[in-house]
Amino acid sequence: MKKSVIVVCLILIAGFFQSSRHIIKVRGLRGKLFPSIMVQDMSGQAVDIKSLSPGKTKIISFWATWCPPCKAELTAYNSNIQRWQQDYNAELIGVSVDKDRSLASIKHFATNMGWNFKVLFDKDDKASPAFDIQAIPFLVIVDKDGIIVDYHSGYERDQEKLEKKLASLK
Repeated sequence: MKKSVIVVCLILIAGFFQSSRHIIKVRGLRGKLFPSIMVQDMSGQAVDIKSLSPGKTKIISFWATWCPPCKAELTAYNSNIQRWQQDYNAELIGVSVDKDRSLASIKHFATNMGWNFKVLFDKDDKASPAFDIQAIPFLVIVDKDGIIVDYHSGYERDQEKLEKKLASLK
């Protein structure tokens, strides 16, 4: 029994590290206008992601509290967001796709993580069908005109690639 538990734990750990390095490209979004998706801000007000930060490049990460690669990605991006705002006129927006959480628990989680970017809550599950999200984190980069220029599922640790993309959109 003890041996079985150890084997299962090792498989789960290996799966986590493998999935956090695996990037999935979804087809068909690049070059399209970012859709209108209504979510809640941390005060409970309905907001349309599309209308946020007009004229800025948007880095939009769809994430969940239970997802270790999501937390790693957003924490890493959080450490660079002030510089990205200044250098690339870019805004980071985190959209929680947690289905079994409340707005208060998402707000508490984001505050405890020390994140300094806009956090939203997709309580009605509008984003997943809009983008056919199969895995998270799911990152979408939207240019200042609202056009999707890049996207992928999975935590891509190479922030240099993201910075080059942001610089190209400046």
